[in-house]
Amino acid sequence: RRQRQMCIRDSSVFYNISVTKGSLALSSVLLAMSPVFVLFLAAVFFHEPVTRHKLICVTLALIGCVLVSGVLESNGLSWSITGILCGILASFFYAVYGIISKKVTQKGYHFLTITFYGTLFSGMTMLPFSNIHSLSSMIVSGQRTTFFILIIHALVSSVLPYALYSLSMRYMAVSYTHLRAHET
Repeated sequence: RRQRQMCIRDSSVFYNISVTKGSLALSSVLLAMSPVFVLFLAAVFFHEPVTRHKLICVTLALIGCVLVSGVLESNGLSWSITGILCGILASFFYAVYGIISKKVTQKGYHFLTITFYGTLFSGMTMLPFSNIHSLSSMIVSGQRTTFFILIIHALVSSVLPYALYSLSMRYMAVSYTHLRAHET
């Protein structure tokens, strides 16, 4: 279980460092490399074939991310070696999360169990990096509505996608699941 939570945490930490040291556009394109990692890791761990169709899908997804991100525009994209390395690490850890989730799903764990522990432990490991004082002052000062909206936002934009991603592992090959999840 801890490996999954560490992958979520590490992917988030490295992605945020990549955005800080470079640009959001470049970091997004680097994160878009995760299906490449999944494709080859799934071949090693699950003996999924690396087919021409999968390679074409991954290539088109990467091209789409590059085109949409604005990386090719000439407005002076900011980047650094640290930003690029952290972006690649974020992509790798996100891919490893998918591989580990598939392994755990095959062992019979329910997708909500996977999501619950993944969210709980990654949240606990990210707690030292958060601004607890700001969150608690929202509640004390009567900004409960704002705090409630933050909780709903976290559930809808983070927990729900991970839950659906884990559920899909039961029905699809990990390389297809990851590529489909990454398209959105």
